[in-house]
Amino acid sequence: MRSRDGGRIINIASIAGLGGNPRGMETIAYNTSKGAVINFTRALAAEWGKHNINVNAICPGFFPSKMT
Repeated sequence: MRSRDGGRIINIASIAGLGGNPRGMETIAYNTSKGAVINFTRALAAEWGKHNINVNAICPGFFPSKMT
């Protein structure tokens, strides 16, 4: 991307990475990994913005699925 003079990176995180465990759920490892993606995104955005590289994260909220 630097050789092309810019670009975009979109990471997929989760709203679970922004806070602690909801009541009744034990998802510490999941929340921790999503928090790491969010922090990674912030660090890349701060470091690579000067190279015209836009870095963002999408953080979907809770929705019913087989996992939940």
